[in-house]
Amino acid sequence: MCCAAPRALAEDYGADIRIDTEDDLYDLHQQGVIDDDQLETLVDLLDTGVDLNTADADELYALPTLTRAQVDAILQYRKLDGYIEDPKALVEAGAITQEQLAQIAPFLVISERAARIPVSGKVSLRSRYALSDPVSPPLMLKSRLKLPFDLSAGVALTTTRYRLGSVRYDPIGDALMAQPARYGVYLPKLFVQWKSTGRTILAGTFRLGFAERLTLDNARRTQPNGIYGDDIVYNRSDLVTFCRYSGGACEELEELRATPDYAWPDSFRGVAASIQDLSFGTARLDLTGFGSFQSRSIYQYQVFDRSRCEDPHDDSDTCSAPPVYEAPDGVRRFNYVTLPDVMNELTGGGNVTIKVDERTRAGLTGYYALPIWNVPGIALDFQDYASWPYGGAFGAIGINGATKVGPINFYAEAARSFDHEPGNAGGGYAVEQRTVYSQKKQELELSLRYYDRHFLNPYAHAPSGSDELDGQRVRNELGARIRYLQAFSEDWRVRATLNTWTLPYDGKVQDSAGTLNTEASVRADFKGWRFFQAAAWAKLAYKQINPCTDEIDPLLVLSGEDPEIGASGELGSSTDLAGDYCDPKYVRTSARAQLAPFGDLVTFAVQPSYKTLLSGARRDASVWFEVAVRPVPGFKIRAKTRYEDFDLSNDENTERTSWTWVDLTWSPGRQLLGRLRYDALVYVDHRESTQTRRPNPEHRLQVLLESKF
Repeated sequence: MCCAAPRALAEDYGADIRIDTEDDLYDLHQQGVIDDDQLETLVDLLDTGVDLNTADADELYALPTLTRAQVDAILQYRKLDGYIEDPKALVEAGAITQEQLAQIAPFLVISERAARIPVSGKVSLRSRYALSDPVSPPLMLKSRLKLPFDLSAGVALTTTRYRLGSVRYDPIGDALMAQPARYGVYLPKLFVQWKSTGRTILAGTFRLGFAERLTLDNARRTQPNGIYGDDIVYNRSDLVTFCRYSGGACEELEELRATPDYAWPDSFRGVAASIQDLSFGTARLDLTGFGSFQSRSIYQYQVFDRSRCEDPHDDSDTCSAPPVYEAPDGVRRFNYVTLPDVMNELTGGGNVTIKVDERTRAGLTGYYALPIWNVPGIALDFQDYASWPYGGAFGAIGINGATKVGPINFYAEAARSFDHEPGNAGGGYAVEQRTVYSQKKQELELSLRYYDRHFLNPYAHAPSGSDELDGQRVRNELGARIRYLQAFSEDWRVRATLNTWTLPYDGKVQDSAGTLNTEASVRADFKGWRFFQAAAWAKLAYKQINPCTDEIDPLLVLSGEDPEIGASGELGSSTDLAGDYCDPKYVRTSARAQLAPFGDLVTFAVQPSYKTLLSGARRDASVWFEVAVRPVPGFKIRAKTRYEDFDLSNDENTERTSWTWVDLTWSPGRQLLGRLRYDALVYVDHRESTQTRRPNPEHRLQVLLESKF
């Protein structure tokens, strides 16, 4: 279990984060500037907002670019002045720079001393449409409100087109039966929270996390500390296959791609509460507890029938996922669908933190989770490559401590997981330790970790390599990560990360223990001239296990026999250049130049990227061109064009695309924002799949209306 410790390192997202709206974060993700985890963190941070007048150190540290010294300066300014009415005052006081204010401004909320109306907040309405859509477009309504009496609330309402109906088991056909998808309305997120000085009670959907994210964390924040109301819905808009049936059941719609539904992560649903700063002798005590009963939707290939299969590691047909047919007749068979609400997870736990002083804390965290399957007549359980353990209940308990000596901060967490998977020894152990040296313009972090082979905790999100063992990244790993941030001046900023790890035990492949894996990156930004700014960065990956196949590099197989290839499971789709996740050894270099000859009136930018596999088998490239025009205050026109080639030397078997979008944003004041965006994506390669692709080109339209009050 763990505690909420004083944080030292502000999150460095590996690049400057200059955005206006949430859609800009998805653009940065498309460009490979931020990864999946960073996208989730920043979307949550933007959606929730950070109130400069009430945020604690943990919340401020999550903002881009800020160091601990700068966060301390903000807190000290707030303590002396009593209230921050305009963030520009922080620049005038020397707490942060003008450039940093520009990056954190979209994430900030400034609460009024005396609210003019008892209710304030944000309401947004989204929709998106493709010309190829054979069904009505999806809608998404979100609202985050601040209410009287220290209350707040959040809600997310969406329409669905691909979500299946109820799922049941058919004993005659020995298969699952699901009602077909229909256009409907769904309420995935809703919470109400009361938060006063040192007290918080939340009912509804929520996330939480503590310390080094080793024992309990689904907050997806880099440095979580407590309870967070959850109304997150993602806005990724890449077209998806419309037909969800096998065997030509869709006829003319077989190859059609259409707009996806809005997606959301299943978090916790129930009640959570915390009490802070209770007197405990000369120390202070923080208490957090929660209970959750969350319905979870599971990808159809991540389940198996325990009555037919003893061990899902067995890849025979008896251990494969049961087929899913359309109810009521059972004629058409579903492919690649998610089974809605087939499992309820009953979860409870909490955190106890004792604070000896402002520098030293220690804590204990634990949770217990019990999967309850909702499909009578069949003994469903999770496949070995799913994110959850199979075999029944699971949980974890851990201890955590933190202290500070001058500019050096020490953090450590040790955890023990528990599960009922046969052959997993009932669980395993894990340790994460961080040491952070922090100054106003410089930070250095050293993170050391050890996760044994039996540590199986789906709520662990501590630092790890990009490979997995049976669906878990925080498992079977001995590694170290070094991160360095240096702001030489307001003109120059350098970032560097080195992450290296080895497998202490064999994974799915024999003789894989001891294999060494490395990921390294470096980036330099120049901000010296207002009319010209530039950046260059590079990434090296040398992984001896392919994370998409669990295949070991043949050079490491001492026996000379072909290694056994395990099931890779369902992998998340990444839009990073040329599928970084599946290329074990490569070098990627990128650069960006931005020209603003007329200030903010017109800006131009270009961003080329080049990637080569160390084997020399493939060379990928992409280039972005951007232009933004602000003809009048509150109105902005942007256009981007990207050309991407997944192998410069292969014109027949690899993907090549050209993507252009135009965005019109109108914001007459802080209270109102409207956005209209048109995308055209063309596949220009000569693959057979491209010749039959429908549609090509893809024409997409997105609309956003947002009001703050």
